[in-house]
Amino acid sequence: MVIPGQQDGLPKFFSQFRQAFTLSPPPVRPVFADFLFDPWVESTLAQLSPRQQMAQLLHLAGWSNRGPEHENELLQLIEAHGIGGIIFFQGTPERQLDLTRRYQAASQVPLLISIDAEWGLGMRLDNSLSFPHQIALGAVKNDQLLYDMGRDLGQQCRRMGIHMNFAPCVDVNVEPANPVIGFRSFGQDPALVIRKARAYMEGLQDAGVLAVAKHFPGHGDTAVDSHFDLPTLSQSVERMANVEWPPFEALIKAGVAAVMPGHLRVPALDDRPNIGATLSEPVVTQLLRGRFDFEGLVVTDALDMKGVTKHHPPGEIELMAFQAGSDILLFPSDVRIALLRLERALERGEIDLGQLRARCRRVLAAKRWADAHTDPVPTSVRLHEDLHRPESVALIQDLHAASLAWGERSTIFPERGKLLACQLPLGGADELKHHQLSKGLGSGLPLAESLAARGWEVEVFRVGAEEKSLPPVPEGPWVLSLHGFQVKARDKFGMGEEAIEQINRLLASGPSAVLLFGSPFILRHLTGWEDLPLIHAFQGAASAQHAVAAVVLGLAEVRGTLSVSWD
Repeated sequence: MVIPGQQDGLPKFFSQFRQAFTLSPPPVRPVFADFLFDPWVESTLAQLSPRQQMAQLLHLAGWSNRGPEHENELLQLIEAHGIGGIIFFQGTPERQLDLTRRYQAASQVPLLISIDAEWGLGMRLDNSLSFPHQIALGAVKNDQLLYDMGRDLGQQCRRMGIHMNFAPCVDVNVEPANPVIGFRSFGQDPALVIRKARAYMEGLQDAGVLAVAKHFPGHGDTAVDSHFDLPTLSQSVERMANVEWPPFEALIKAGVAAVMPGHLRVPALDDRPNIGATLSEPVVTQLLRGRFDFEGLVVTDALDMKGVTKHHPPGEIELMAFQAGSDILLFPSDVRIALLRLERALERGEIDLGQLRARCRRVLAAKRWADAHTDPVPTSVRLHEDLHRPESVALIQDLHAASLAWGERSTIFPERGKLLACQLPLGGADELKHHQLSKGLGSGLPLAESLAARGWEVEVFRVGAEEKSLPPVPEGPWVLSLHGFQVKARDKFGMGEEAIEQINRLLASGPSAVLLFGSPFILRHLTGWEDLPLIHAFQGAASAQHAVAAVVLGLAEVRGTLSVSWD
């Protein structure tokens, strides 16, 4: 295959690497490396035909909130093809655990069970705990708390029979209007992202869960959501070497189990049209494997996303991802077509059998490290209690309290005052069937309840309706709290123009302080806040509101430092 811009058999950016980098010492090997030639791995691999080895690379999507038809379809695919793993999405813990037991019993080779739970099982499962989003974690000064979170979440995953969590997100969020990363990034400083991501990763892996650094080579400076189209990262190699790549390199050196390339086009590395990093051999094999000496698992982002499906058909997507260098082909849209295309490629010499065996070996070694070959699926006895341990709840509260950050100015709150709590209506159902981003982000107003119980006068109202009048400005000190924003930057975080105009009028009316329960990037769309004391609380979770109430009542201090700006 000849790549545009290729010279003398090597992509043109390799000459830039030689100028941009000084080679560093060999990295720490991934956590499962000692099991690559384990007796169980050797004997299992010896029993698998090439087609079965291909199937081990395919990891399918499963839901526990769907009916028997979906469940039976997955069972048939497991039994007929011997797929390698399941990534679970929405449902309940009890149902998912039951399905995990059924699916594992149907599989001749133990399945690798995974989940995309960046901020906890509550990202996917009802009646489960959610930790703060990564943008809030970036404001936490004490990295030990992030390690504790990773370890606690890892223990919850193991209680659910889950071996891999697709976290942490190590993208450096350079673009304030980023429509897909934003709240999922620790911040804009690569050094800060490294510290936070490493603490989270080490906690997960110390609990026996494979961690995944994503989205290589960096999704933070993009303006398109790869769920809907193919974004472009248009930066130079030198810029990426200083901003996007250091967190990946640091986690690789720290022994991260896996790296996930993103569906994003990077012309400085591969200038072919409509080819994202997931499908790019220069990005995956030559950069990630070659330059960074990464020996762990390369896991594609979901192959049903429009960042790839808008430009390539089923079967070709999986083949291109394999040829690029991936080990796990996540969420193929059609297993049968994918296997047929991979088999045909092997027959035609488009796939090397030795490479296939090496990819399958890595997958099996990861399963062996996670004890998937021996650990029974946990029972449902006391499942709810185990997933809601008092220690876990206390840690969530500690993290929210530690994340609170002042804006440019701070203040001392009065003993008594008035709170005007301004709410936007929460958005409707998320447009992606895999997500439930709005769940639990702002139901109820415990902040208002806490202040009212201590003698504050409280008024709760909504903005956004054209004929809705605003409450009169109180006499004496008053505080404005802002609630109900959507988590993603598109559509101005769910604010219509009428809501923006009404909030700006309130900000200009002289509040003593502002409490923002949403992304700091919301302020890019508002005016009149610049000279006001402002507390960033990042999201509307109950724990965040309780933490802010403690500060307003003089029972706690603001301890965090904001990790982003919006200039």
